[in-house]
Amino acid sequence: MATCHIALGGNVGDVIATMDRGLDLLDEAEGVSVIAASPVYYTEPVGPCSGDTFLNAAATLTCELEPLSLLRLLKSVEASVGRETGSRWGPRPLDLDLILFDDAIVREPPLKVPHPHMWYRRFVLDPLVDIAADVRHPLFDESIQSLRSRLLQRPLRIAVQGDDEDKRLAISALLTAKYPEVLIVDDESSTQDAGEIAMPLELRDFLTSDHSDIQQSRVVRISELPGTTEKAAVSVLTAALDQPVRHSRPLRRMP
Repeated sequence: MATCHIALGGNVGDVIATMDRGLDLLDEAEGVSVIAASPVYYTEPVGPCSGDTFLNAAATLTCELEPLSLLRLLKSVEASVGRETGSRWGPRPLDLDLILFDDAIVREPPLKVPHPHMWYRRFVLDPLVDIAADVRHPLFDESIQSLRSRLLQRPLRIAVQGDDEDKRLAISALLTAKYPEVLIVDDESSTQDAGEIAMPLELRDFLTSDHSDIQQSRVVRISELPGTTEKAAVSVLTAALDQPVRHSRPLRRMP
C-alpha cells in the first residue's frame, strides 16, 4: 500500500465543488482511499494561456495501484468532471497531478515522479505543507516544508544559465526589471556549484528533454514550458514568487 500525494487545481466553474467530486470519484475507485485534503488557496495563473485566478489544493491517498495505473485513474477523473483533452496549459475545471508516490522515483513516459516542477511552485507546495510538511522529496532528501521555505527567502537567488550569452543577459534583464525581490546570478563562468550560489531556483534554456540524469532534476528546463523563452521564464517566477491566499470555503474532506 503506497501513500501518494496529488495536487488539485482549476479555474473554470465551481472549482471547489468539482474538487470535492473528483475526490469522491477517487475514493470510490478500487484500491484507492482519500485520507486527507488541504485547504483551498487562491493562486496566480501560470502560463500565457492559463486564464483567470486558480484555486489549488492537495490531497493524500493510499493506493494499491501501480504509478501508471494511478495516473490513468487521475486522467479519467479529470475527464469525468468535464476536462477536455488538449487543455493542458489552458483554463480547466480540474487538474489532478501526481506529485509523490511514496518515495519512488518514476521515469516512465508520460509519468515523472516526483513531479519535476513541484519544488518551485508555491501553488503546489503551500497546500501540500498543510497535510505533508515533513514528507521528504526522494531526490533532494528535503522536506516539503523546507522546499517551500527556500522560496520565501529574499532576495530569491536565481541562476540563469545557457550557451547563448545574449539570451542569458536578456532574460536576466527582463526578470530583474519585473521582479525586484529576485537576485539574478549569471554564473556561466563561475567555478562554484550552481546550487550553492543560486538556490533555490535555477533557469536553464539550453538543456534537451533527456531525463536520464535524474540528478539534474533541480533545474527548470525552459524549453519544455509553453511560450517563448521569456514568457516561460516569467511563468516560472510567477509560480515561485506567488503568495497563495487561503479560501474561506474548505473541501468537505478536510478534518
